[in-house]
Amino acid sequence: MLAQAMATLYKGAGPGTHWWTTDARTAGGFFCPPGRPPSPSAVASHITVGSHPSPYLSFTTSYAVAVEYALSGPGGAATSTNPGYVYVLDTSLASLSLIDPVHEIAMGHQRAGRWSTEHDGGPDLVLGIAAPGVHPSVLTGSPRRRGASLPRPPSVTTELNALIFSLRDAEVLISGTVAPSCLVGRDAVW
Repeated sequence: MLAQAMATLYKGAGPGTHWWTTDARTAGGFFCPPGRPPSPSAVASHITVGSHPSPYLSFTTSYAVAVEYALSGPGGAATSTNPGYVYVLDTSLASLSLIDPVHEIAMGHQRAGRWSTEHDGGPDLVLGIAAPGVHPSVLTGSPRRRGASLPRPPSVTTELNALIFSLRDAEVLISGTVAPSCLVGRDAVW
């Protein structure tokens, strides 16, 4: 759980996504559909596989990250005639359950008696996970291993992927509903 100190969070909505089609300011705010109960594995799944259905809503502390998410979606690339949107959320306007996904994943798996950072790749693996389009060979190449093993890509846990994604995206999760009164802006971007 995060302290309520941070005041502004952002959420990008690319063309064709649910929150692009549905304006959260007029549709009752952001809300989680019924689904899985909250847990560290639900956090990791939400971040790596998708967010529907999930007990969490994803936001970021970085406007630049939100813009990146708003620039493309199933409806194509954002343009001046078909812009993406960045929602601006003021967390001081309501009592919200803010969750640090890195803490939740790390603590949840520490309690389970295993490491959430396991992998058998090289030291550049984090770059490959964070930016697979820029560093694709890191995830497809065969790292050095002891002994005569068959070549294969590195093994990476779901939790490690989720930790890196959430750090890359400055991600903050919210469990529950974000009332429309907390949404202080919806910027068009392209």
